[in-house]
Amino acid sequence: MITSEAGRKKIEAFEGCVLHAYKARPSEKYFTIGYGHYGADVKADMTITQEEADALFALDLVRYETAVNDTGMVLTQPQFDALVDFAYNCGTGALASVCKSKDLKEICKRIPEWCKDSAGYVLPGLKKRRAWEVSQLEQPVKIGTVTADVLN
Repeated sequence: MITSEAGRKKIEAFEGCVLHAYKARPSEKYFTIGYGHYGADVKADMTITQEEADALFALDLVRYETAVNDTGMVLTQPQFDALVDFAYNCGTGALASVCKSKDLKEICKRIPEWCKDSAGYVLPGLKKRRAWEVSQLEQPVKIGTVTADVLN
């Protein structure tokens, strides 16, 4: 699967786009740029264009889509988008930890635990993001005129 247009737009909205390198917290090891692109390739004085930010976003999405696909879980589009968003924000290690059971009810219980910054403070923006992810994972599946609760 790949992230839907709605899913991409949600990740972009959560991340925001900054065209110069920054550290959200001084203690972070690396800098961030674009739509939350983080890593050793981002240097302190780096700036990019909107086109470069879009290209980095597309590359980053593939990485996190692959990680979600690699869980082997059968997901609806909203569920897939939610797990890609979670991985995009928290990393593939966090995704693997949260999805270890492959049980959606368990995943929905564990995702809200990831609302803290690197210093251990609960951030309102992360609480909102985790709530959106859980809401997508809990969405009933509609097949024609029949609705099924996927968490039962």
